[in-house]
Amino acid sequence: MIPPNKTHLWGTAIVGTKGQIVIPAKARNKLDIKEGDRLLVIGAAGKPVIGLVKSDKLEGMLAKMQDNIEVTLKALKQPIQNKKG
Repeated sequence: MIPPNKTHLWGTAIVGTKGQIVIPAKARNKLDIKEGDRLLVIGAAGKPVIGLVKSDKLEGMLAKMQDNIEVTLKALKQPIQNKKG
């Protein structure tokens, strides 16, 4: 796993005639990307940058977020208890 707030340059990729790119081996190894893995291609509107995210990692992050949302919603429905001491 890459430490937060760290940027890595693993090399370059060339776009082939079919629009395919080859991810450098060092990046594939570090990020545990294997043949057949599904990657989401993401970008920011108006910015010339793309990113790749393994779909199973995104699914895990979304599931954790959903759990946190459910806990938060449940807490919001609890009556507020005023404690006088």
